[in-house]
Amino acid sequence: MKRIKALKALSMLVLGLASAVSQAEMVRFDFTAHGTAVDFGNGAADDFPSGSASHLLSVGTTLSGHFFYDLSTPSIFYDTDSNGTYAGYASPTHVGVTFTSSTGYKFEPNSTAAFDPMAIISDGIGGNAGAQDSIKVVAAQNLSPGVSQDIDITLTDKNNGKTWNSGALPPTLDLKDFDGTITFFWGDAQNNTFTFNANIDTLTQVAAVPEPETYAMLLAGLALVGVAKRRQQKGQQAVV
Repeated sequence: MKRIKALKALSMLVLGLASAVSQAEMVRFDFTAHGTAVDFGNGAADDFPSGSASHLLSVGTTLSGHFFYDLSTPSIFYDTDSNGTYAGYASPTHVGVTFTSSTGYKFEPNSTAAFDPMAIISDGIGGNAGAQDSIKVVAAQNLSPGVSQDIDITLTDKNNGKTWNSGALPPTLDLKDFDGTITFFWGDAQNNTFTFNANIDTLTQVAAVPEPETYAMLLAGLALVGVAKRRQQKGQQAVV
């Protein structure tokens, strides 16, 4: 009887882990974009180091990359006012963005950056004048002491704040509902700055993938159930 109860308990554990697999999802979106404007800030192109963003990103340069976020990432702020709801979700591993340009320039956040990658949700009150829903995915990369760069990917809805109705991370995004833009910024300790703007041309959602830790827990649970069943069968044979 005790073995049967233990087996039932393990089975319930596996069911719970299976549920966790369905809920802990890393959502990824692949994108392409093209450069629309550049701004050299306090300098000119020749003032920047060879091989830096200012030499490799220009109007017409194309980008390909992806951004992602885990739907279970905890919020670091969640505010509501008369205009809507605003929420932020930050994590060095559960939120991120990378890209490579057609000219070979690459961006990828790192652990020494000034801030963790973050997804920011705005949920405007649908129907109100100027109401908009939007999602921003921002990340930074520290290149060397005093030199850093960051990126801001923004999708702003075309539906007058009616695309979603909460501050939760959206499980799906469709570019037909949004205007997509990218702002990339590079700066150094001498106050030289470079800004690159781009419009997103395509956005493709990649199938949600459960986190590796969740899969490991599920497999461990299945193994325990298998061991318990074998012990139960041996016990029954011994009784016979």
